[in-house]
Amino acid sequence: MPDPGIVGVGHGNIGERLKSEFEDERVRPFLKYRLYVGWAPAAMNARLGIVIYLMDKLSLKVEAKAIPVNLPWRLKEN
Repeated sequence: MPDPGIVGVGHGNIGERLKSEFEDERVRPFLKYRLYVGWAPAAMNARLGIVIYLMDKLSLKVEAKAIPVNLPWRLKEN
């Protein structure tokens, strides 16, 4: 059994998020153990900040995927 810890942090519709998380290949190895879910209401405009704070403060078992994007102030090089 792996050391206990926090698998991930998220926000949104709990049913949709849990379904998505349980289908995630990075989470699947943990499904054979007992998982607990904590959920709390938060203002819509605070949710992303809360997630960023928790991800920064907690040692997650599943790392969040970084998704590169084009920054608006960077011009494409020709």
